[in-house]
Amino acid sequence: MGMHTSRSDDQNNSSVAYKRTVREYLRTHGEVASKDEIRAGTDVPAWYITQIAAQDTFYTSLNHNSEYVASKHVVGRRSTHDGFWRPEVDDGVAVFHRKETTKDTLKHLAFRRPSGLTAPEANDLLDRRCYRPLQKLAEQGEVHAADGRDTTVYAHSWPSRRDDQLKQRETDQPKAVTPDDPAEEGYLYRDELVSTFLSVAVSQIQSIPPERAAALVLRQFEGNSFDTLERRLRRNHSFREALDYVEPKDVPDGTSLWRAFDDLHPRNSVTASIRCVASCSPITTMLVSSS
Repeated sequence: MGMHTSRSDDQNNSSVAYKRTVREYLRTHGEVASKDEIRAGTDVPAWYITQIAAQDTFYTSLNHNSEYVASKHVVGRRSTHDGFWRPEVDDGVAVFHRKETTKDTLKHLAFRRPSGLTAPEANDLLDRRCYRPLQKLAEQGEVHAADGRDTTVYAHSWPSRRDDQLKQRETDQPKAVTPDDPAEEGYLYRDELVSTFLSVAVSQIQSIPPERAAALVLRQFEGNSFDTLERRLRRNHSFREALDYVEPKDVPDGTSLWRAFDDLHPRNSVTASIRCVASCSPITTMLVSSS
């Protein structure tokens, strides 16, 4: 009995020492590091680093196959209002969330987002494929899967909350605007809309570059993911011209566009117009943006 107690104490003491070592390494390396970097840069044994997600002190990234490590305290302190922290790493961006795991993060988003969550939206937010985890949550009855317009919307399991989310989703859907006569008064082409928004809102936008705000208007109107928006802008000359991007290579990547959206101040009137643009006609959007 005494030998067993002594062995347990030794293991606990070792874990405390390993925890202290990893925390110190993270503090001196920008508060985030890969498991390989921790293995190479410390004397912490491989078994501890392999199962580090089981330690309540540390989180592993939701993307990059859980390769990156950060402390729970730092994620909580540096995360945005929606719970995400996205530090830059060698592979691009590591995604952490206060809810720690992919399952808990997706459930949180499906419950808390005003219009629920779709798999493409989850892919953008977590920077990983989320279709299967969302489908599993629905199969287990932890979220509700509802048929939306050409997609599945994952929402709250309570009917009253779910109904509100689906109604909001309907309001957020982009309107089909296909004018029979291009000269008909009251319509604006999408590139004209983007150009008009940029011209009237430039003086109000301070948190992000104006051309990125205008690109976000286009994203909301089209219902694209951020990666799709990047590809659309690179291919479409009229959109690039409206946004003053001379060459395809001048267009920001999808991650940069996502960050621009995340950096918008929630109380800014321009932010409000960007977020509501999908439910407005182009001419109404122009008026909202310029008011």
